[in-house]
Amino acid sequence: MKFFKEIINYLKKNPALIVLIIIGSTLNLLISVLYGIDGCFKDQCGLIVGTNSGDSLMHIGISAISFKTFPFQTPFFAGGVMQGYHYLPNLLMYLISLTGIPIVTVFYQLTPIIYMILLLFVGTYFAKKN
Repeated sequence: MKFFKEIINYLKKNPALIVLIIIGSTLNLLISVLYGIDGCFKDQCGLIVGTNSGDSLMHIGISAISFKTFPFQTPFFAGGVMQGYHYLPNLLMYLISLTGIPIVTVFYQLTPIIYMILLLFVGTYFAKKN
């Protein structure tokens, strides 16, 4: 808790930094938070996934399917075991989705917000040290 109190006190002393963080975070989150919603574009309707559609849909598939059995299965090959893959972020998304939040929402809306908050605190901590 001391870590967070120090960061918050530092931000209170630097209001210009707060404005910069709000503007930067908003612009950064606008790119990703609007993905993962149903909509239409040029008469094509469905899930809007943006520029990283292949990779993001792969992560959503892994989060939705792989962790329901042990050993973890790959969603790409029937009965295939997931090997040699960094599955921790996908496992975390799966665990969050157990609360009832859809995986698409976790991936496109919740994860970028959590990442931005962590980046804010860690970045401010290192900026404060100099």
